[in-house]
Amino acid sequence: MNSGKTTRIALVGCGGISEMTRASYLRIPNAKLSLLVDVNEETCRKAAETLGVERWSTSFEDALAPHIDVLDISTPNHFHAPQAIAALNAGKHVLIQKPLAPSVAEAE
Repeated sequence: MNSGKTTRIALVGCGGISEMTRASYLRIPNAKLSLLVDVNEETCRKAAETLGVERWSTSFEDALAPHIDVLDISTPNHFHAPQAIAALNAGKHVLIQKPLAPSVAEAE
């Protein structure tokens, strides 16, 4: 991705499965967890405090900002496709928690 540069990551969805994996980003060399996004303000704020992440938001669109390189989409499955499509259209790298989508047709 950014050979030798810091990769700036937005974690979209701070509850559920991401509670088990989100701290792993803090251990990746040349990666910075730059933004947390969740529709639940309290969940997002608490996750940001726990992880020491300065920026958090309740708006998905903030993850599409130019200073973000990668989106980890950890939202409920029915949001995966529209969020991934928006991120890809914004030129972002995308990671999606499984399953990719609720149906094969939507995944395609």
